[in-house]
Amino acid sequence: MKIRLSGGVVASGRHAWIAGASGPVRLLDQADAPPGAPVALGPASASGADVARAVRELTRLVAAGGAAAAGAGVDLGAGFRSARLDGARGDQRDAVLAALRVVGIGGAHRLG
Repeated sequence: MKIRLSGGVVASGRHAWIAGASGPVRLLDQADAPPGAPVALGPASASGADVARAVRELTRLVAAGGAAAAGAGVDLGAGFRSARLDGARGDQRDAVLAALRVVGIGGAHRLG
């Protein structure tokens, strides 16, 4: 299954995870999460520990900068990047500004 991200981008060759009540949940279908939901995109071969760290980092990013910040493609470590599912409101500029408030100028290199 290919996951469609905001801006019409298709995440080919990458898997998407969201935070679930009992830990990370891999999205198997676009309908498994609400439109515009923040996700951690990463390799299918990622270890459970890497997935858990990436989803924790995504959760921190969203808690501090809002869902919009995830749309900036922030490096979450271990080959993961933040993203938002199709249906997100706002634009790339909004996402970058929200993410910069979280990572700061010194962390700007983490933006996608």
